[in-house]
Amino acid sequence: LAEIVPNGIAKGSLLFDADLFVIAIGSSFSEFADPSLLHSVENYLASVWVFGCVILFSMLGSRTEVSVFTDVSRFFPFMLTGVFCRFVGFCVVVPLARLLLLLSGQRFSRKKMALEVIFLLLCSLPRATLQGALGSKPMQERFFSHDSQGMLWQAFISDGAKLYILFFSVMGSLLLELLGTKLLR
Repeated sequence: LAEIVPNGIAKGSLLFDADLFVIAIGSSFSEFADPSLLHSVENYLASVWVFGCVILFSMLGSRTEVSVFTDVSRFFPFMLTGVFCRFVGFCVVVPLARLLLLLSGQRFSRKKMALEVIFLLLCSLPRATLQGALGSKPMQERFFSHDSQGMLWQAFISDGAKLYILFFSVMGSLLLELLGTKLLR
């Protein structure tokens, strides 16, 4: 289905990206599946995912040039803006969730709320799968091909995704490992 439904915007483009379509199907399955079946599927896929990670990150690493690191200053403002927007989002959502708990009679502390915001921010950092899957799409699908600087935009998006993967997947995982359990106490 993901490969046969046109999006109606650009000729030859599809409405659903195949990678995102798989994520949507998995999310839908987890919502409606019986908990015991879901647990069995999760256990099976977890064992398969170990090999998938090795293959995925080997492929991502083999396509990443060292020259990406020379452009850190171009991408860092975008990355910081993204982290800041996530932080603001968590600063809005966590107090609202706490307010609902307060209405149900539960008490909370501001310190605990701040620690939850930091923990959620750290949890949102180690991401690589979507960036790995979608970062090269502009080059593969020839996005911006009618723009005189289209190739530059394609390279910029691809390099930004690679740098994001290298920086945040490593730093996010390390920070979550070092601080995650301390923030949950």
